[in-house]
Amino acid sequence: GQIQTITVSWKFKGKVTLEISADDGRHYTQAVNGVPLNNGFVPGNQLKWKVKIGKHSSLFEVKIVYTDTSGVVGSFGTPELSNFKYRQQLKVTNASRSELFNFQVKVKVSLNADQSEDAQMYCYDKIRDDFRDIRFTACDGETLLPYYLENISNGIAHFWVKVPQIPAQGVNIYAYYGNVLARDLSCPESVFDFFDDFNFSGDGGECVNLKKWNLDLGMQGECVTFDSSLQLKSAAIISKEYQFSQGIIECRAKTEQGKEALFIVRTNEPESADNALYAAYASAYDDAQHCLAIEDIVKSNDPKSISEQVYYDFRIIFFKGNLKFERIDANSEVQALAEVNDLPDTERGFIGIKAGHGKINIYDWIRTRKYVEPQPLVEITDELEQTLDLPVFKNTTLAENGDLCLSGGAAQGTYISKQINLLEDARIIGPVWQKSLSNALDSKIKISLDFSTRSGQAYTTDRVNGKYYYASKQDFQAGDKLKYQLRFSTVEKSEKNVRCIASAGLDCSAGKITLVYPNGGEVWKSGTKQNIIWSALDYGSDYNFKIEYSLDNGSSFELIAQSVENTGQYVWRVPEKFSDKVLLRICDALSCESVFDTTDACFAIKEPGTDTEETQTQEPLAEDVVSKTQNLNLEKLISQGQRPETKLYELLVKLGDNHSKDPEEDTRSCYKEGDIVLLKLAGHKWTKTERNSFLIVPVYLTKQEADLLIQPKIVITSKHDKQGNPIAKTIKRRATRINLQKLGISQGSNKEQTLRKLRNTIAQESDLAIGKVLEKK
Repeated sequence: GQIQTITVSWKFKGKVTLEISADDGRHYTQAVNGVPLNNGFVPGNQLKWKVKIGKHSSLFEVKIVYTDTSGVVGSFGTPELSNFKYRQQLKVTNASRSELFNFQVKVKVSLNADQSEDAQMYCYDKIRDDFRDIRFTACDGETLLPYYLENISNGIAHFWVKVPQIPAQGVNIYAYYGNVLARDLSCPESVFDFFDDFNFSGDGGECVNLKKWNLDLGMQGECVTFDSSLQLKSAAIISKEYQFSQGIIECRAKTEQGKEALFIVRTNEPESADNALYAAYASAYDDAQHCLAIEDIVKSNDPKSISEQVYYDFRIIFFKGNLKFERIDANSEVQALAEVNDLPDTERGFIGIKAGHGKINIYDWIRTRKYVEPQPLVEITDELEQTLDLPVFKNTTLAENGDLCLSGGAAQGTYISKQINLLEDARIIGPVWQKSLSNALDSKIKISLDFSTRSGQAYTTDRVNGKYYYASKQDFQAGDKLKYQLRFSTVEKSEKNVRCIASAGLDCSAGKITLVYPNGGEVWKSGTKQNIIWSALDYGSDYNFKIEYSLDNGSSFELIAQSVENTGQYVWRVPEKFSDKVLLRICDALSCESVFDTTDACFAIKEPGTDTEETQTQEPLAEDVVSKTQNLNLEKLISQGQRPETKLYELLVKLGDNHSKDPEEDTRSCYKEGDIVLLKLAGHKWTKTERNSFLIVPVYLTKQEADLLIQPKIVITSKHDKQGNPIAKTIKRRATRINLQKLGISQGSNKEQTLRKLRNTIAQESDLAIGKVLEKK
């Protein structure tokens, strides 16, 4: 179907930008990581994307979620948000005028308004006191953002959140809370560019994680970890692979012996702490109490020495050639500052920490993060706290590829969708789901789908995949607040998650009927045969409609036909009843008072021989239809692809000819090769007979073009009226026919050959990926 919204999120390192196309790559639109595109892109039904990967950058994963007109409703949601009750929107502002990537921002959250003076948001006492039941997401409300709970002070929690992309105009994110059973997802390793809290216990007794660090013990060095801290004596550690360019290095440390701590900002040697390019010292030595050294030469010093047995927070900022070294006390005040400017900022180097000869230092943690001036700020938006209705996962989860799974070890599981709010009541609903690719337990898992039109208050159960259900048939109650639930059960448990469903949704419509002809102003003669024409694309071809007429401008109606199949037309012998206030009404035969359409204005029924000749009333329709359809080059439209204000339709096209021994019947009702039998929006579930006996052709059409295609065919007979004009006659077949030979398809080709040839023909003439559409039928 036609793509309506797109959300792209991608995992990466460095700087990676992405563009997305909905029309098979003809037009691209810049995407912002995790931000939905609701407009601003050229619509279509074929997604493509392209990326630009910066220097020292890598792309790991791309996820695309979209909604379309055929019932695709995006993703299944996020299991980690299941049962969260509330959320608030936060705005991340960016005054730096440069786009930021994987940037860490600080968010302060308080329990209630009384403690919110120094916080960006408060949670109305709907969050746990330890703030463990919180999640942060991108603007789409689904993509989880890594976060770290640094500390809680005076009822305010200090979080660091990594935002994947912050445009110059800023970006919105969400904070979710209110789930007392939620597990803690705070993870500093996922937030910061580099992090170590030295809480490591290797199998070989290593004091540090040797995947992160190279250890330099020198001649008599020692390295010990205890109480989640690292003790270095006459030793150093240097990052093994991580290299620092610009940003902030932060570390909490104290001296046990010797009053000296050294921080390596950049070195070109990952295995040695000597000859550092840039280094920061904190000591009690004269002229080096708090200093920055460039290639072992002190360039800046603040003569404020450190004390033994006192923890300090040290911060090193390197930005656009300016290097700062700050020492921060227990009150978060800058106690000492050294600064060197105009340094080269294009190099990268390894970082490290060192205790000099005979010195003992203890390090609590070290981390690096992004930096820019001015720093991004986080503020609450005007949007109020939202009470949520999120998807619910019960013994279900998602696979890496997004498939819905039965959780490992579970015999039963349920997934309940979020509420889908419609603009009007759904009267026709088709449940649609696609199974995951086969797995060992596929045949042993029972899948059931139920849906509700009343916010989940009552479900119609065990619906059939691909079958359409009608409110008028009492299959369900019409409503505009939809939910569906998927139920899984198996007799053979698996310890691993079992993939069950790749996609699911509800194809919904209001079940509208449009009376095309007559529509007011016509003059029909009693005793003549006239064609009543309607459009009801939401209904199946075998659905029955009721047709009535009124002689008193709608005050009362009389029956024309009680039950007529949805062929799009009905031949009516006009009765010998005369009025100039005639209306026609066509309605759902099972729900006539709820679903119907009436001619927009009155028309007249006259006696033969009065006012005008019998056939003149039909000539304007003939001229109108013939003139319009002559200019509708369907073969060109098929190969043309997406155009402005068009939607993707599917045509049911006749292969081969039907014949009748009666020449008039053969002309009137027998479909010939290329005739358009039925027109539906893309995504319609065709029956097995329709798929096997007809050609299903996708084509982009405007609303006016689609209406023309359902008009009947009108032929000029050999008869003439009294003025000598040829008499036009309406027959059953559609007015427009596809010339299959123009598409390179010869008469008598078998079905598979026809499909293959049509795919190849259109693929050569257009970017429309018609092959995929045909194959999925």
